[in-house]
Amino acid sequence: MKRFENKVVLVVGSTQGIGKAIVERFVQEGAVVAFTDITDDGFEQEDEYRRKGSETYYVKADATDENSARDTVKAVVDRFGRIDIAINNVGGQMKSDTPNLMFHETTTQGWNDTKDLSENSIYYYMKEELAVMVIQGNGVIGNTASVAGLKPQFSLGVTPAYAGAKASIMHLTRYAALQYAKLGIRVNAVAPGAVATEALKSSLTTEQLQTIIDKSQPNGRFVEPQEIAAAFAYLCSDDAISVNGVTLAVDGGMSVS
Repeated sequence: MKRFENKVVLVVGSTQGIGKAIVERFVQEGAVVAFTDITDDGFEQEDEYRRKGSETYYVKADATDENSARDTVKAVVDRFGRIDIAINNVGGQMKSDTPNLMFHETTTQGWNDTKDLSENSIYYYMKEELAVMVIQGNGVIGNTASVAGLKPQFSLGVTPAYAGAKASIMHLTRYAALQYAKLGIRVNAVAPGAVATEALKSSLTTEQLQTIIDKSQPNGRFVEPQEIAAAFAYLCSDDAISVNGVTLAVDGGMSVS
C-alpha cells in the first residue's frame, strides 16, 4: 500500500544523507516529491527518480536565505497547486563554530552562522509552509531536530549554538502544533542520534567512528538514514493522525543513556 499516493511532499535539505533517504522513502510510497538543496546534485537525482517513474521536482535554493525559502515554496505551489506534507531537514555546525570549546570561548560569528543554518532556515520555511496549509485547511510538517537538543553532548563536539538551535526547533514544533491544530495542521519533529551518513563515514577513521558508538550508542551501532526517513513517514501518515507536537527520538537509546 502506498500511503502517500497523490500527496505533494516538499523535502528541504535533500540531496544527501538523511534528506536523500527521506525523499526516497516518500517516492517509494507514491508521493509527488519536490525537493530542495543548495547543490546542483538534485538535478541529476530528479532525472533518476523520473526515469524510475516517479514525479519529482528539484529546486536549487539556499535555506538560510528568507527570500529563497519564500520563492521555493511558491515554485512548488505554482507547479503542483498545494503542499500536503513538508519536511524541513536542515542543520549542521558551521566551520566558524569551533567544537570542543568552553562556552565562554565560543565566538559570536560561529553562533550566528550555525543558528542561521540550523534554526533560522527552518523558521523561514515553516512560515511559508504554514501560510499555504492554512489556505488549504490541512497539512503536515515534520522538522529535523537532534538528540543534541535533548541532552548536552559537548564530549562529542556538539557546540552550544547547534544544541540551542535544535532545542529551539523542538519548541517551535510544539508551538506551531498548538496554534494550528484546530486548522487541520499537524507539526512534529524527529530527533536523530548519531546517523551513519556517507559524509560522516568519509570524514572519520574507523577508530573514531567506533569511539562515537562506544561513547553514545547503547544499541552498539549508528542509526541508519533510512530509519529517520521511516520515522518521518509514520509521523506524516494517517497512522499518526492524533500525533501532534511531539519530538520522536530515533537514536538507539542515546537520549536516555
